[in-house]
Amino acid sequence: MIIKLKNKEWGILIGVVIVIALVVSLVTVNLTGNVIKVRSTLVGQKVYTKAEVDTKLNGVATNQGVLDRLSKCEPITIHDTSLGTTTKTSFSCDEICSNLQVAKKCIGGFVQGSRKNINGHDITYLWRPITSCSENILISASEDQMQEPLCTCCSP
Repeated sequence: MIIKLKNKEWGILIGVVIVIALVVSLVTVNLTGNVIKVRSTLVGQKVYTKAEVDTKLNGVATNQGVLDRLSKCEPITIHDTSLGTTTKTSFSCDEICSNLQVAKKCIGGFVQGSRKNINGHDITYLWRPITSCSENILISASEDQMQEPLCTCCSP
């Protein structure tokens, strides 16, 4: 059955469809939590440009203060200090960082190990994170295996 509509009825139908589409879009925006907010001002609405949003996101993703702080840090082992020639069998990262030519502060570290593979090549690996910078880590070495602290030391 084909229904023939008059011009006036077509206009009403198109108007109803537009109103329904607007209502559905408003409901959808509210369901998504208004992720994109448009702030009203005296002269209209303030909408951020793509460049402004990118600038804000870059500021969050690369906090320059954190990057500057980390650039003052370096991984240190006992062999990088004068402690490498002592006969002690355990060291803390606090001790290692403070025995550099310019004393630094420990912010963490790992117990580093190495062993020889079947071809006789050394394989270095990070065994576990240290629990604190004051944790004493036993230095052990054998013919085919070694364990020592690898500390992250930073300039103040």
